[in-house]
Amino acid sequence: MIWSLRRRGLAALVVGALAVIALGALSGRAALSSPSLPPVAADDLAASVARALEAGPTVAGEVAATADLGLPALPDELGDGAGDALGALSGDRRLRVWRSPDGLRVAELRRTAERALVVGPTDAWTWDSETQEATHVGPYDAGERPRRDARDPLEMARRALDALDDSTAVSVAANARVAGRDAYTLVLEPRTDATLVGRVEISVDAERRLPLRAAVYARGADTPAIEGAYTAVSFDPIDPATFTFTPPPGATVVEHEHRAHDHRPDAGSGDASFEPPRTFGSGWATVVAMPVTVPADASGPSAIRGLLPFSGPLLSARMVSVDGTDWLLAGAVPQAALAEVEPQLR
Repeated sequence: MIWSLRRRGLAALVVGALAVIALGALSGRAALSSPSLPPVAADDLAASVARALEAGPTVAGEVAATADLGLPALPDELGDGAGDALGALSGDRRLRVWRSPDGLRVAELRRTAERALVVGPTDAWTWDSETQEATHVGPYDAGERPRRDARDPLEMARRALDALDDSTAVSVAANARVAGRDAYTLVLEPRTDATLVGRVEISVDAERRLPLRAAVYARGADTPAIEGAYTAVSFDPIDPATFTFTPPPGATVVEHEHRAHDHRPDAGSGDASFEPPRTFGSGWATVVAMPVTVPADASGPSAIRGLLPFSGPLLSARMVSVDGTDWLLAGAVPQAALAEVEPQLR
């Protein structure tokens, strides 16, 4: 798919690619105590976590969030929206999360403002109390509603477990205490040294088998580049009204029509310029190549190119031009691996 993007759109493309590969930007600290728990096999522990997540758990709590991905500051000409998106992948955050079969609510708590995502049975809202702007998405059928948020530790763990295959070694490390609860530590390690990722740790509630913490470590690092954990957690029932939102008087409301499917050019549409995203490699060493078309009057491309190539602790990105098409290459691999992909785009 070709994205035709102006300033914010192009920046969001870069930031979005980094976000997907980095598995989200949350953090929290697990206590150093190691409780005594019955032994469990790694495969059995991973399977029990997958079942617990699939069951649609009810969880509420506070999350401490931090990430250090080495992301650069965005130039002013790319717009405030792009800066906000990049900022969401760096630094510390305090979140309040509610999740149940009725919906999802994630609120980022700031000193003088709040940002929130509210997903209910038939629609979704985002809210920014600082700008007094609410964005409404919907309506949609219950089976189509967005139920996932990359900032939720449960979602971080879900993504990691969904990617499990023969390229990953699974083990159990020392037990921990997270949010006052006993937890097993599930460790996922790439079997290849072609990736920048060293390991992923998931702290699993010993009783309910739900993830309470997820952390991603760069290869050879002792501290995580990304870490997400509950600092307080409850499994009590949640009032369904939690997942409804009404904009306050005076708020600016932006309406967005929900689209159930990604709209891409049909194979028979006659769009000869259609270029789908491409992937190279496999597992942890996968490189994603995304074609980018930018209008001639856009000022963003030169600024974006000034940020690239980017090399962080967990991922790399670069922009290349091949036969008149600009491609954004990104992956949890060194720059040398991205450079090897460029000739394959011809």
